[in-house]
Amino acid sequence: MIRSSTAAEDSAIPKFTAAVRYLEEQLSASGVKLLPSRECLTDLALDAIDATRRTQRQGESYITCVCRHLDARVRFIILWTSTDEAFDQAVWRDLAGIARKHALPRP
Repeated sequence: MIRSSTAAEDSAIPKFTAAVRYLEEQLSASGVKLLPSRECLTDLALDAIDATRRTQRQGESYITCVCRHLDARVRFIILWTSTDEAFDQAVWRDLAGIARKHALPRP
């Protein structure tokens, strides 16, 4: 049986697509030559959207909050691919897990 989508689900698709595109554009603008796989970017975008739901500040727009989280993931990717830092602190756990899952290269 095919389940019909809800309006909330339909409205999430453009936000999700825009989030992945934002990651690609910011990484390219930052000089990253080899972009992570689409699947990796998808997981990072989903993680940023999930973080937005948990951390949006009162008075902060959704787009400002999600961009804040997406920018943090861009910085993480740049650090992950350019340093051999351990990333063993709790704050990095989820992002490092995504990077490892998708075999994001390290130096």
